[in-house]
Amino acid sequence: MLVADGAINGAFAAPADGRRHPAVILLHGSEGGDRDAAQAIAQRFAGQGFAAFALNYFAWDLKGLSGIPNSHVNQPIELLDQVRAWLARQPEADTQRIGVYGHSKGAEYAAVAATYLPWIDAVAACVPSDSVWEGYGIGDPRNRPNANQVMPAQLSSWSWQGRPLPYIALPASDDRSRYFNNTAYYEARRDADPAAAAAARIPVERANARFLWIGGGRDETWASGAMAQRNDRQLRQAGKARNSELLVYPRASHAICGDGTYPTHLWNDQSTDPRRPDLDEDGRATADAWRRIVRFFRRTL
Repeated sequence: MLVADGAINGAFAAPADGRRHPAVILLHGSEGGDRDAAQAIAQRFAGQGFAAFALNYFAWDLKGLSGIPNSHVNQPIELLDQVRAWLARQPEADTQRIGVYGHSKGAEYAAVAATYLPWIDAVAACVPSDSVWEGYGIGDPRNRPNANQVMPAQLSSWSWQGRPLPYIALPASDDRSRYFNNTAYYEARRDADPAAAAAARIPVERANARFLWIGGGRDETWASGAMAQRNDRQLRQAGKARNSELLVYPRASHAICGDGTYPTHLWNDQSTDPRRPDLDEDGRATADAWRRIVRFFRRTL
């Protein structure tokens, strides 16, 4: 069912068997929220035995959505507390067992949230980040800003109790034509300010949750394979090796966070550049990752 309850916007689905099931909160990426996409992913997880809530936490186009921003700036982490409270009122959801799944920007959200919210038991982070990055969307023509719009002083992606989190800046003036792909741009921004990068690192070792990190070795959006490995390493160095599972598909890209039941690409990139993703590997990785995510939540919840 579709949900629009104040700041809580999304879709909920659960098995129709009269029983309570582990709850999973699902977080979209930088593509933004969408009613149909939220319903589809919630139903997919419900079909695997979970009470699933797909949260629309921002959207580029607010058509059909309500109560959420159309820019991704200083998003409040504690919004997930409200989602948990909503789930607690649903007879199908067992909120003593809660996991969070996120892909791309949603994986960044999931990792950050687990460091602040001790009730999160498990996180599956597909093509994740290891850092907080600058927010985006303010001033974008799609948001139709008015002349009196007040720009926040800090454009972090996330906030906690009203305070923006430290972040790595992504200045719009930077000439991206210098880079082979967006990953090179992100990594250049990390290297440009080591102090900011250190402050923006997500301290995953503080979390109570168990993690599954899934990355692509040829991710052209950001370096999800390397960042998944860094997150795994932080947990292991903190003595929490049992809380971390790592999957990096060396030849796969950013497009590996579906369920493997439909093509992720309808054409074949004929480039022979060894840095390009392998589209066949994307398909295999997507199918394998979906199976691993389901098994991970069944095991941890």
